[in-house]
Amino acid sequence: MNDKTLLVYIGTAEDALQDFMEVWKSGKPASPVNRLSFESMAGFMRAFTPKRWELLDVLKRRGEQNINQLAQLLGRDYKNVHTDIQTLHELGLVQKDKNGLVFVPWDEIETHFKLGLAA
Repeated sequence: MNDKTLLVYIGTAEDALQDFMEVWKSGKPASPVNRLSFESMAGFMRAFTPKRWELLDVLKRRGEQNINQLAQLLGRDYKNVHTDIQTLHELGLVQKDKNGLVFVPWDEIETHFKLGLAA
């Protein structure tokens, strides 16, 4: 894993605490991790809709774009693309450059799901 990888987890606060305790008990220094956590599958699914995955894919392949360009590329309404970009930006999945163009800063997004989580 490199520093351009974002780890996305679905798990409870107790799961995150357990991860912390395991690192602490190991006595080894923790490495910085780019991590995004959701407490439930429902929360994950609200954030990562199929349209947002498509948007991330287009941005990664095409590079920096403005929202109007993205809406045209995707054949979507500007307002809906704008809303999706806002959400993805708040989650740290996209960033904006000094000219206001958006881009995906990650080479990879890894997802980790635990079985037995309630929606």
